[in-house]
Amino acid sequence: MNTENFLSDDFLKQFKTADQLNNFLAQIQKRWTEKMLEAERASH
Repeated sequence: MNTENFLSDDFLKQFKTADQLNNFLAQIQKRWTEKMLEAERASH
């Protein structure tokens, strides 16, 4: 994954406030945690 393209100026412009960005990051962290837990359960 090329993070330079992922975090382009156009992508970041969609967040008008710090709260919007923080909410987005929290959603990513939640989804990542859920996927990691699913993978952990599947491996046992």
